[in-house]
Amino acid sequence: MSPREEFPTKGLEDAPSNDIGWHFGTPVPNAKGNIVCKLCGKVVKGGITRFKEHIGHKTGNVAPCPNVTEGRSSYGSSIPTESEFTLRGAIPELVRSKSSKQPKLPTPYEVSDVYLESEYQRVRHWVNRLKTYWKELGATLMCDDISSVPSRDAEFYYSLLDSVVEEIGENYIVQIVTDNEAAMKAAGKKLILKRKHLYWTSCAAHCLDLCLKDIGKRPSVANLLDEAKKVTCFIYNHTWTVDLMKKYTQGKQILRPALTRFATHFIQLEEITRQKQGLREMFNSKEYKESKWGQQKSGPTYEAKKIVLGKDF
Repeated sequence: MSPREEFPTKGLEDAPSNDIGWHFGTPVPNAKGNIVCKLCGKVVKGGITRFKEHIGHKTGNVAPCPNVTEGRSSYGSSIPTESEFTLRGAIPELVRSKSSKQPKLPTPYEVSDVYLESEYQRVRHWVNRLKTYWKELGATLMCDDISSVPSRDAEFYYSLLDSVVEEIGENYIVQIVTDNEAAMKAAGKKLILKRKHLYWTSCAAHCLDLCLKDIGKRPSVANLLDEAKKVTCFIYNHTWTVDLMKKYTQGKQILRPALTRFATHFIQLEEITRQKQGLREMFNSKEYKESKWGQQKSGPTYEAKKIVLGKDF
């Protein structure tokens, strides 16, 4: 089975990873491993692998999505085939349609040799196409945190950046962008001392994320974020409450994943504010009051209701 040359990542810019499973699910903020199915609204616990079992109708660990049959959702979107899940951590067994045969998983040799080499050649071909623009437009070298390396000091990052500049060609590099970690800042400043025409720039997204983190530490803001978390966690921990919420918000969600962790928290606040009236109507509805959650007088359910129906909401 030959690997795909192109991996379908369009539309996954705001997802936690390029795993194609995120086409069909949205992560629940502040609830690690919980994913809301975009097709049926069910909250699946266990991460993206378990969620793909839900989409792919692999029985045993999770209930199958009722809106997926014969490799296509009832909303018209195609469910990826086995070949579309070969690379980048997507397991074919977990994403097959209801009618397909049990696929054969790749061997360790195929993963480490055949598929890895194929992916390397694909990326290399992509980089070679970019090189044609470097002489005219220049290039920006961006470096993210490398958590898999145990000792990531300034000297490590300096050596890494310097070797990449040498490989690409110093004349093509215009600037270097890193996050604001102390080791990276030191490495960037050391590099521009050696290579005089380079500029070091801190990552704007990381700066904004740190600003939001500090804002979120203020007692009044922290309390507000905590209340939003209680409301969101209660609603998205139960399929029935998700469906009821969508009934009163005209199908709108109160979750919108962002590129950074702290941005997600504040965007979540914005969405809750937009759906304020719908959330109030939900908790005041006859369906909710007669449900098992509406009759509880304590616990997370009661806390969420008290927050939404409170005068300060």
